[in-house]
Amino acid sequence: MTLLRDTDLGITEIAFATGWESLGTFGRIFRDVTGRSPGAMRSEARAGTPRLDHVPACVLKAAQRPDLTIAVLEKRRRAQKDKVRPSTREAT
Repeated sequence: MTLLRDTDLGITEIAFATGWESLGTFGRIFRDVTGRSPGAMRSEARAGTPRLDHVPACVLKAAQRPDLTIAVLEKRRRAQKDKVRPSTREAT
């Protein structure tokens, strides 16, 4: 469903990219699971999904910043070459 909603790939390309060997089987199973055809699902998902140009710039920039997995205190500790004590004790 993500590929249908977020890409411009054709439904046939999506079926093959996700491991299906038959477009017909992909469509039938997709309809059995979701209740809609892949084309109908794509249309419905795109109709209700805001485009990225409506996302505030500050949110997009924050998502693109590197190294978001490290806490600010840890970054400061590393920059000060371990002069700032860690907030938690590491298990050895």
